[in-house]
Amino acid sequence: MDRVVIVGSEGLVVGKLHHAAELIPLRARRDVVAHVNLQQTGNGPLKSLDLLKGALLLIGSGALFPAKKKCMDDHGVQFNLHRLEWFDEIFHNGEVMARTQSTMVELGTIAPPFELMDVVSGKAVGRDDAAADRKGLLVMFICVHCPYVKHIEEELARIGRDYEGKIGIVAISSNDIVAHPQDAPEEMKKQAERLDFRFPYLYDETQEVAREYDAACTPDLFLFDGEMKLVYRGQIDDSRPRRGDGGNDLPVTGKDLRAAMDAVLEGKRPDPNQRFSIGCNIKWKQ
Repeated sequence: MDRVVIVGSEGLVVGKLHHAAELIPLRARRDVVAHVNLQQTGNGPLKSLDLLKGALLLIGSGALFPAKKKCMDDHGVQFNLHRLEWFDEIFHNGEVMARTQSTMVELGTIAPPFELMDVVSGKAVGRDDAAADRKGLLVMFICVHCPYVKHIEEELARIGRDYEGKIGIVAISSNDIVAHPQDAPEEMKKQAERLDFRFPYLYDETQEVAREYDAACTPDLFLFDGEMKLVYRGQIDDSRPRRGDGGNDLPVTGKDLRAAMDAVLEGKRPDPNQRFSIGCNIKWKQ
């Protein structure tokens, strides 16, 4: 029998079930609030997303189950729920939204080269194109539908305007558009035009660029200096969207990212004490 552990506050889903007999553990943070044991009782294999959605649907109903409550979803999956106390919403609008933190790549790492299509202009844009005649490069992994991106997208647009011509900026979406058509290039273009992005918005169809950068979530931000060395990665600021009992009411100011960008413009090193970003996991292809 396999276990999926769900953690609250600024936590993550720390187990991903690939099928009923395999469990791959991921990172864990903060308070464990629910243990969900899954046992397939129907015929034939079930997809991992079906299993995980079934678990989150039961928990996301808001009910508090007694210890070892047994129940079954319409996929024929039996659940034993243990010590369910509180649930931080990660099942949102009909899909799994696993809160994931950035990997905090080692400072000094060289920006991997890339060349991707800009969804607005239709032109290919490379790393060196974006950084040409600039004092640095900001690479932002975002998407259209993630609520964590929606929370800060207007500030990203403001940053694009405020630093235009000073620091090169590109946004990249790497999500699987088969599973998430709302992140398709045509939807990315609408987002860019609605927000008046002043920077290229690139589609990473193969997801190879996201993997090269070790991007994990949306938003995931990487700032490089003029030598293409990583000097900042992590959150834009302390603001978090209100989701269930999580998040806060702090305004979105971009203060952490702006301070790092200002330091680069002044020829200084940003403060190395940096806090990870939190967002939806990148939707990797199966």
